[in-house]
Amino acid sequence: MKITVPTSWNDVTVNQYQALTQINKDDYKSDLAYTVSVLQILCDLDNMTELPLSAISELAPHISFLANEPIK
Repeated sequence: MKITVPTSWNDVTVNQYQALTQINKDDYKSDLAYTVSVLQILCDLDNMTELPLSAISELAPHISFLANEPIK
């Protein structure tokens, strides 16, 4: 399975950005659950249960750009 992971805000579509603004980190029981939701949105994945935890931990560092606000 090939997964495309955005590595900057330039790689995020408007639809993905809108979906990200709709999720609230406080609604998740753990950071892992929140990260999985973010990865689902950014990587256009329907079912994260297909990915092992090791794959999630490999993908997560690539989305560190989310810590910065997008440039307007």
